[in-house]
Amino acid sequence: MKLKFTLLVLFIGLITQAQVIAHQPDDLVLCDDDDFAVFDLTQTFDQIIDGQDPFDLLIYFYETQQDADSNTNAIANDIAYMNISNPQTIYVRVEHATTSKYDTTNFELIVAPKPVIGSGPYSIELCDDLINGSTSTDEVSTFDLTGLNDDITLGNSTYSVFYYETLADQNNNNPINPDTAYQNITTPQTLYVSVFNEFGCRSTTLLTLLVLNNPSPKPQDPFEVCDDDNDGYAEFMLTDLDVNIIGGEAGVTIGYYETEARAVIGDPLDQLLSPYANIIPFTQVIYARAEYDPSAGGTGCYTIIEVVLSVNDTPIIGVITDYVLPDIGNDGIEEFSLFSKVPEILNGQTDMSISFYETHADAEIGITNALPDLYVNITNPQTIYVRLESDLNSCYSIGSFNLVVDTTASINDATFSDLTISPNPALDIIQIQSDNFSAETNVEVYNIQGQVVFSEVKNSATGNFTINVSDFASGMYFVQIQSEGKTVAKKLIKQ
Repeated sequence: MKLKFTLLVLFIGLITQAQVIAHQPDDLVLCDDDDFAVFDLTQTFDQIIDGQDPFDLLIYFYETQQDADSNTNAIANDIAYMNISNPQTIYVRVEHATTSKYDTTNFELIVAPKPVIGSGPYSIELCDDLINGSTSTDEVSTFDLTGLNDDITLGNSTYSVFYYETLADQNNNNPINPDTAYQNITTPQTLYVSVFNEFGCRSTTLLTLLVLNNPSPKPQDPFEVCDDDNDGYAEFMLTDLDVNIIGGEAGVTIGYYETEARAVIGDPLDQLLSPYANIIPFTQVIYARAEYDPSAGGTGCYTIIEVVLSVNDTPIIGVITDYVLPDIGNDGIEEFSLFSKVPEILNGQTDMSISFYETHADAEIGITNALPDLYVNITNPQTIYVRLESDLNSCYSIGSFNLVVDTTASINDATFSDLTISPNPALDIIQIQSDNFSAETNVEVYNIQGQVVFSEVKNSATGNFTINVSDFASGMYFVQIQSEGKTVAKKLIKQ
């Protein structure tokens, strides 16, 4: 009984060992554009055997099932077989090396077309941007490479597109990731592009990245204008800044916008027109967009700078009274101290410069022909023009007053030819003497500003009287005396 069982086990083992299974492999796919390619059929061995001992098996390939079953017309060159149709079925015979047991299977040879892509090569140009820590002058920008996918694939959405920094990366299929936000390394920079279809077939092309320069507008000092009514609002001719901002750079145009966001968008309808009236009093920031004008063939790249609009108060000239001096020389000509009008002109203002001119035109120019402090009139009366200019900015006002030599205060006869003032120069007490005084004499003393600093009726019956000038400031004065309907004026120097 034991012997029969042993023989049965041996018989079953021999049957098991002689059993052959031909597993169906995956189809072989090669990429070519003419439906024919050379296949290595032996690439299917591992899948066909699927764990069976390869030393016990013989594998043959055939063009028909009949040949596989009859073991005739096996394909001789199974490592370099060119298909005869597309697709083509290949039949496989797996045979046991000692028992001749066999099994068959099949798979397809498929010559798949390569993706049909655009002719290329392709390029993307971007203005030098500020994304991801970049600066506007570092020639580094962030590119969305996928923006060209439709152009490259000719709109075929079944294709997959990958981008690579190097040819080695392309061959190893190590693509750029993410390809929607890629910062270039150099400019120009060439990238390698692979396009795959559903069969895994690949077509390749090239993509060049180019970072374009931005304009280089010149920073500007505040754009200052003078406020006629000092309410903080004025008009600005913004176009006057164009030349300075452009700085001679070719192909650049300038547009002005109230906000930076509008300047970035660059809509011409949002541009500020000249003259522009500020909407924020005294100081307002606007934005100048310097752009390589695309309408003139430019790239459209732009740079935005701030422009500060500054409305400055205009100096206000105080009320200036006419400058009147007595006619000492009886000729309508006298020497005036123009600077004596400074307090009236300033009227308490500070940080101002004052200059005097013979004509309004000279005062407007304000550079040449300014008059000195001590000035001799050339007509009587004569208008003098004042330029009051701020030391903090260029704003100024023009005013005027008259120089008047009072001829009624001249010596109109020889009545007071003997009149004397002594001492002259004087420190404190002066004595005025003449044999032609009447009982009462009216005495007035004027400073060089034409202001009366002393006025009194003196008893002059004795022919002389005194005046205390010790409180007078040092300088020149005019003493005007009226007696018996006669008037005379004399200069007095106070030490």
